[in-house]
Amino acid sequence: MPSISLHIDALDVAVARRLLLKAQASELSDLRRAQTQLSVYGDRRASMDGEPASIEARLGLLTNLIAQIDAQIDRR
Repeated sequence: MPSISLHIDALDVAVARRLLLKAQASELSDLRRAQTQLSVYGDRRASMDGEPASIEARLGLLTNLIAQIDAQIDRR
């Protein structure tokens, strides 16, 4: 699949970065919750087995987007 480029106005870069950081914090919270539930409830939460991996994939994407924004800011 080809890559996608997004244009963010210079005035909106800080807002976009904060939104991504907020989403990242939310995903981290969800990951900790899922990990805790799996460790506490174990087999009774078998339906959650794939949840941490899904959250980690979303975290990876958010981290990548934040890094790309940071790299663009550093170039200025």
